[in-house]
Amino acid sequence: MQLSRRILAVLAGLALLPFLATFLTALLAGLLGCETGDAGAEPCLIFGADAGGLLSGLLTIGGFVQLTIPLFMSLLVLWLIVEAVAVWRRRRRARRNAARPAT
Repeated sequence: MQLSRRILAVLAGLALLPFLATFLTALLAGLLGCETGDAGAEPCLIFGADAGGLLSGLLTIGGFVQLTIPLFMSLLVLWLIVEAVAVWRRRRRARRNAARPAT
């Protein structure tokens, strides 16, 4: 059961990466006083280098949130089902062991 939990945790983390990219773009743009938009890269200087392309790319990656959030919600439902089955099996096994006569 541990392997399935790890796999679902990794998949959930991957589904949330575009959200993290959008959050990082907003945070960096806010701290640096830069403008970001869907129209394209706007100049944004970080230590004398233009990072407008990077921020624009991160914002574009953030657009995948529309795909990954439904995937994330589906994974959560799947995870709940897997955990419910695991709890049910443990309880069933415990009842079976309790019902056996002691020798």
